[in-house]
Order: sequence, then C-alpha cells, then structure tokens
Amino acid sequence: MKSLRLIKQKHEEYPYKNTPVTLCFEAEVKRIAEERDEALSEVIAKLARMSGVGERQIYHYRQGKTEISPDLIKIFCQQFNSFALGCAWFSTFGVEQEMCDEFDLSRFASRTVRNVLQAGDKFLSAFDDGKIDGHEMNELELASAQIQRDARRLTEVARDNYNRRRAA
Repeated sequence: MKSLRLIKQKHEEYPYKNTPVTLCFEAEVKRIAEERDEALSEVIAKLARMSGVGERQIYHYRQGKTEISPDLIKIFCQQFNSFALGCAWFSTFGVEQEMCDEFDLSRFASRTVRNVLQAGDKFLSAFDDGKIDGHEMNELELASAQIQRDARRLTEVARDNYNRRRAA
C-alpha cells in the first residue's frame, strides 16, 4: 500500500512525465548538447535565455513536472532546428478522422505516394553536394513530418474502416 501511495504522489508531482512532449523535449536537449559538443547545463542556460524562462523551469519541462507552454513549442523547435517537438505536441490532440469515400481515399493515397517520392528526391539532392546546410535540413524535417502525418492519416482511415466493418 505504501508503494501505491508513493506512485500516486510522484504522479501528482510529475503529471507530464513520460508524455510524448516531455520525452521528445528531453531527447532534443540531449541531441543539441551532443551536436554542439556543449555541457547540458550550457544548453539549458541558452534555452532559458532564448525562451525567457528560468533554467529551473527548463528542468521542470525536462522532468515532466510542468507542461511546456504552447507559445514555447515554436521557440524550442527553432532552437532545436527540428519539428520533432511540434509533431509530438500535435500528436497529443488525437485529431478526429473524417470519413471519406473510395475515390477520396485513392486520391489521397496517390498524393501521399507522390509526396514520399518528392521527399526522397529532396533527401538525395541534399546529399549530392556532400554537405547539408540549415535550409536543406529544415526542408528535410518538414518533408519527413508531412510523410509521417499522411501515413498516420491513412492508418486512421484504415482503422476507421476496420472498426465500421467489425461493428456491422
């Protein structure tokens, strides 16, 4: 019983621990520290200055003690030079999937395939010159996020179709 009370107490202290946003934020902070070859404390200090919050608050975001403000998501994405945190934040909303007929689904699937091929072309051209600059990296991140979004949407349509057939 004592352990259950402690678990409940920890959950109350850290209600956002292990959420997609918190896990992504932690991973991005560590990635930036490694890429820049800086100490974690230096990266946290820079993030605090750029976002206008204290270093202690950044620590709370990393640990899941407080939720990251939606206003800061964009700032952190810019600092990380990545859309991963934004994608994690949007994934928490569980967007409803509208029903679509066979023609709409076929058109969406073909557009998704076309987007995947265009993204593959972007990746190949980015590697052609042997180095990837910041602009190319942003384009690759955006293409990757779009592919993931479209794939999730196709999966949701398939799941919706599956559930409707099971219910019938």
